[in-house]
Amino acid sequence: MSAKGAAGTVKRREWMEILRGLTWLTQVGLSFAVPVVLCLLGANWLCDRFSVGAWIYLPAVVLGLGAGAASFASFARAAASHARKTQKRPPDRP
Repeated sequence: MSAKGAAGTVKRREWMEILRGLTWLTQVGLSFAVPVVLCLLGANWLCDRFSVGAWIYLPAVVLGLGAGAASFASFARAAASHARKTQKRPPDRP
């Protein structure tokens, strides 16, 4: 393999790692934000539909934050498992 080919492979691997990191970061943000937004939309629907007071937003936020935290904990466990698997794998040989 030529030096140019090996360098291109390393650069491609680096880009793949960067893209994987960005994907995981996006996943964390969405998995934390979406439950909060959905709970707030549900609280808004309850206020409009059943004329429930504005107090319903507080439990909706708490429920959304709890769901986001649970989702984040699940994601953190998956990320730790992935990190352990990649550390056990022997390094690639050129």
